[in-house]
Amino acid sequence: MIRFTSTTRACSTTAFFGFVGLRVILFCWLNLWLVTDTLARRSTPASDSAVYATFFSPSGRQVLRAADLEGIAREWLMLHQLAQQTPDQYRQYQLLHDRMRHRLWVTQLQVSATAAELDNEEEQAERVGDAVRERQGRREHRFTVASIVVSALTSVVSGVILSRNRGTSSLDVIGVVGGVAGVGLSLPNLLQPKGKWYEHKRNALASLWLDQNDTDLIAPTVWRFMHDRPGADVATLRDELVNQWKESDRANPLYFSEGGRYTADQLATRAAMLDQAEAYVKQIQKSISELATTLDANPPTTR
Repeated sequence: MIRFTSTTRACSTTAFFGFVGLRVILFCWLNLWLVTDTLARRSTPASDSAVYATFFSPSGRQVLRAADLEGIAREWLMLHQLAQQTPDQYRQYQLLHDRMRHRLWVTQLQVSATAAELDNEEEQAERVGDAVRERQGRREHRFTVASIVVSALTSVVSGVILSRNRGTSSLDVIGVVGGVAGVGLSLPNLLQPKGKWYEHKRNALASLWLDQNDTDLIAPTVWRFMHDRPGADVATLRDELVNQWKESDRANPLYFSEGGRYTADQLATRAAMLDQAEAYVKQIQKSISELATTLDANPPTTR
């Protein structure tokens, strides 16, 4: 009985030390693996960046930065590079994919809202400009007809006087009266203020020109995209747009204020500037669509 107990204790002691030794070996191996993996990751950042830059287009990378998706995109890309994945890896891949697609969908809605805002301002400026041009045309038409009538009456009266041999003094009087009448008809047209008072307290042009988006008139994601610099020597979309306005002599303070008296031509210019801004915003929509296509292309399979 004693011999059996001693043997049992010896076996237990051996098993205990064996178990401890196994744990020590596993612990050392795990730490060695973690250190090796960390060093490997740190030693190849350039290759990861190169793959990231190759996989996503410049405009796609701009969208990812603007939507704050760079970190998720890099992790997603690491999983995407695997030709086949374990079920757990595939679920993680799908989760990241769904998160990015959802964020892109929200970004697309924000971009569409900004484009709609710009389009609404453009249409309003065009509508007011057309009304001003139509009113001005009617007024000029009335004065033109009145001037023609006065000139015709002056000619008729002058002809009657000549036919009756009343002398040149009467003709002079008629000429003076006709001239004064013509001037009287022209003065209201000349002195009347041109254009129409037009207010635009929500002014997207001012936000872009002054580089201030205090009212969030332009969606934050759109604002970040338009200020994103693709390269060191590449202008941002906002700078490019503002430079176009400067080169085309459209730096009128009226366009960037809260409103004022506009002529029909100035309203047409304002509408054209808003159309330019809308075109730049729609570039972002195109970039988002291209990025979504990239995300959905060639998904990995499970093994």
